[in-house]
Amino acid sequence: MTVEVPEVDTIMGTFFERNRREPNPNAFYPLSYFTDAVDVGGHLWLLLNVPDDIPSVVLVVDAAGSVAHRLVFSSVRGATVLAVDPERRRVYLAMRSDATLIAAAFPKGM
Repeated sequence: MTVEVPEVDTIMGTFFERNRREPNPNAFYPLSYFTDAVDVGGHLWLLLNVPDDIPSVVLVVDAAGSVAHRLVFSSVRGATVLAVDPERRRVYLAMRSDATLIAAAFPKGM
């Protein structure tokens, strides 16, 4: 599966910049496009590994490997953990840096 969303370039740029700035020649930060993934009813929900200064983004990928939904949480930054409650139609995003948990309703049409 190829992920073609605008955030991919930002994630790649952050990867190169972080490794370039690392003073320890033995250290290496791996390239990770996603910080979490959850299977919900045959759809894969992927939390993108975007920098903390931009909104958190979740992709919902269908069984064919196509992005069915792209959810942008404009007021959530630094999310690293994802949970989905399809019965209550809620998405939960957690920030490890400050132990915050945010709940959001599914967008209309989902």
